[in-house]
Amino acid sequence: MTLNRVLITGAAGRIGRTLRAGLGKRYRLLRLLDLAPLGAAAAGEEVVRADIGDLAAMEAALQGIDCVVHLAGVPEEDVWEKILPANIVGTYNVFEAARRRGARRIVFASTNHVVGFHPRDRRLDEIVMPRPDTRYGASKAFGEALGRLYADKHGISVACLRIGSFQVKPQDERQRARPLLYRGAGLSFPDRLRGFQQSRPALVRPGVATARLRPAGRCRSLRGRDSRPRRETRCDRRAFPRRPLLRDGILRGRCQD
Repeated sequence: MTLNRVLITGAAGRIGRTLRAGLGKRYRLLRLLDLAPLGAAAAGEEVVRADIGDLAAMEAALQGIDCVVHLAGVPEEDVWEKILPANIVGTYNVFEAARRRGARRIVFASTNHVVGFHPRDRRLDEIVMPRPDTRYGASKAFGEALGRLYADKHGISVACLRIGSFQVKPQDERQRARPLLYRGAGLSFPDRLRGFQQSRPALVRPGVATARLRPAGRCRSLRGRDSRPRRETRCDRRAFPRRPLLRDGILRGRCQD
């Protein structure tokens, strides 16, 4: 799958700014969307001021896009009146606009709060069931479930990243235990950019931690032959055995059998 035109929603945020700086020369087009000011567009960029709550605006923003990185939304716990339009309605609008405009991949910024009510002494993996600890966590669990729907029903490749923290370096022991966007203190933002683009996502089941959702149709495997992913209906270890981690990037990656 060749992805040359990328849209980043929430591009004015901390992660969005980092991706903008690091991905600008890697893709033919980097379209940046936010309600906040984004500054002037550089070479290979387009700047769009739009609200993810506006489906028509999102359809226009997705025109000609191969992959959307959906970062926009309320990034922490807040009142439901703020979470509902941004993290529920807005996320639906992004997925639906991507489907209508023919985007082939969606990268969804989820959160560790999707599984925040599991006991702290329990080691979690990619098949653990969601147990959100906040309204914010529940809204991101909705986004992951929506990704599962659009992967299975519409054949869109979806990756959900459960982000713990995004800092210059870990601020405490709890953050040091979150390896997704950094691995220990002192890594630069370019290091974490590579971590975002080249995270090795596990093939997905409902309730994945960091995963690519692959469609139920045929896909090209890493070994160069076609494979037909199995449809799975039970959410337990027998239905969802562990698989090798992928080695290609989330934005550019291919399916694995």
